[in-house]
Amino acid sequence: MGKIANKLREMLGMHELSRDLKHINKRLTELESLVAMENKWRGHFTGKINALLRHAYLEDFLAEDYPAAATANRFKLYSQNEEDGIVLGLLRTVGIVNRTFVEIGSGGSGGNSGMLCNEFGWRGVMVDYSKNNIDRARRKFGINPKCSFEHLEVTPENVDTLIQRNGLAGEVDFFSLDIDSFDYWVLKGMTACSPRVMCLEYNSHYGGTESLTIAPDTDLSKAPKGFHGVSLKAWEKLCAERGYRLVACDPTGTNAFFLRNDLRPEIKALPAEQAFRPQMDNADPMAETERTPKDLKALAQEHGLALVEV
Repeated sequence: MGKIANKLREMLGMHELSRDLKHINKRLTELESLVAMENKWRGHFTGKINALLRHAYLEDFLAEDYPAAATANRFKLYSQNEEDGIVLGLLRTVGIVNRTFVEIGSGGSGGNSGMLCNEFGWRGVMVDYSKNNIDRARRKFGINPKCSFEHLEVTPENVDTLIQRNGLAGEVDFFSLDIDSFDYWVLKGMTACSPRVMCLEYNSHYGGTESLTIAPDTDLSKAPKGFHGVSLKAWEKLCAERGYRLVACDPTGTNAFFLRNDLRPEIKALPAEQAFRPQMDNADPMAETERTPKDLKALAQEHGLALVEV
């Protein structure tokens, strides 16, 4: 009987220990989540304070040369990487004509046009492949009756129809493209509108010298993480063919900014090699460390995918 009682006590003790470990693990997970959230918001507030400090001195000290003339204006209200301030600065520089935008790849946050829509009441369209994202964007920005929302996979074949049915054919003030896939081919197929300012996401893993993008028939279901999009050099070449010039990349190495050549022609184009910024690791917004680049050519070979030199 004593042996049975001891065994029961031993089992109960293990049960108590197991329960305690589960509780400890749960609390550790909660603490890790809180730390990540604290880092995120610390980064947000730090960025806003830095933006206020820069803006206090822009009038007296800002150089006229690009990219500094664009990037010194950066701040964020809705955008991910302080594109809001860069966009406003460039629009102020070239002038606006009709307060319109096209945002392809808006996510749920409104992408780079959320501020234009929500704060300034501009007319435009937000498009995203994810229904959940576009539903979130509609809830957030639907108060503006001049903004429309489309759940759509944008392709080279349907991009012009999308723009036309939303009444945005012709000249628009701002165009943003970020779909993490066939971005190059979508812009190449787009002829319906003529933006004054363009914000185009580039994939920094390609580096700043090679003109590459994924093949237009790439099976993205087979593509590893990071294998998508277009290089900055490829954007530079395509946009030059379309009458645009590169003037800046945001400091996080995410987006490139282009002006139409007939607007403020005294602002010189930047070569991709000079404008290129590597992607920064935003896991810790205070660290400002460069993300480890991936060898996309090796990934293409490993997974039987194709890169195209353009």
